[in-house]
Amino acid sequence: MIILSVIGIYLIYILFIGIFFFSFKYYKTEQTIIENKEFTLLIFFPIIGLGNWLYNKELRKNGTTKFPKEWFIWKNAIPINIGYLVLLAIIGFILHGIATGNIGGGMEWANKQDNASLIGVGLLTDIASGIAILFVTVIAVFGFGILAFFLIFIPKYQVKSIERKYFQEQNELNKSK
Repeated sequence: MIILSVIGIYLIYILFIGIFFFSFKYYKTEQTIIENKEFTLLIFFPIIGLGNWLYNKELRKNGTTKFPKEWFIWKNAIPINIGYLVLLAIIGFILHGIATGNIGGGMEWANKQDNASLIGVGLLTDIASGIAILFVTVIAVFGFGILAFFLIFIPKYQVKSIERKYFQEQNELNKSK
């Protein structure tokens, strides 16, 4: 269920930034839709669309680019993914605050009852709730780290790999001259 929630939030985030942020940025910059495919990618698949648009924009402006299209896609996927991780962290902190806000409620409930033996039940309920929340928090932090690895560090590695290949080719061209 949690994985489906993470995926659902990601899809909503992608559609939101594609429709509301990048479409306005595209219109502001280009004044009109130049390529339908480029605009459609930007709205519905902004991770690929932003890099594609900036690559094509650079081609239209200069006639050539320093790096290939993949570099533009990977490079511009990083800030989009950072925004998603920030959104996910904010949602996680809010949910954590809601979950921990009720710890101690078992003791309050037991104190309101006329039976003194229920205080132990209330205390056990609070301890069990705290342990469960701690367990879920540790798993969530671990999962967040894995997600950050896939969404941030792999694209950074791809960008560095493309740059390294480009500069290696440039050095070989300079040596051959």
